Amino acid sequence: MTNDENVKNINETNEDVNQETSADAVDAKETESTDMPNLDPHESADVLKLNNWLEELADKSSVKSQVFCYKTVLINEGQPTMWGMRLHFPGTFEASEIETNALDENANINFKKLMQGALKANVILAPKITDLEKFANEHEGFGEAARAVMNFLNQGIDGKLR
Repeated sequence: MTNDENVKNINETNEDVNQETSADAVDAKETESTDMPNLDPHESADVLKLNNWLEELADKSSVKSQVFCYKTVLINEGQPTMWGMRLHFPGTFEASEIETNALDENANINFKKLMQGALKANVILAPKITDLEKFANEHEGFGEAARAVMNFLNQGIDGKLR
């Protein structure tokens, strides 16, 4: 037997040893799959399986608490009038409430109300703004700042802050 034939025989043997049986493959697929199982919602055993699957998904999908997330944003970046804000996520429900309270009667965001809510909830840690109207009138980019706060809150609500 030549060396090439020995290598071929060894590789064929390793492939056989490492192959999963079809039953093993099915079990692995069922435990690792994120596809919703095809179950009958009227069968109590299937409902239990579905509930267990949903619990496992919830456990696997958790992320670190967004409340511990901070972000620094620059307004008018690269311009002589550049300034920045240090933002802190207040929590999903608080962020949602800030946004909801900032809606006007036509469901448009009112930047003044949004920024007032963000200041009240300590979303904007720095700079320390004691008079929002004065600050907005003395700094360029109030709209950009409000959009940055809104984007930050939405990222936190969606669990996307890192």
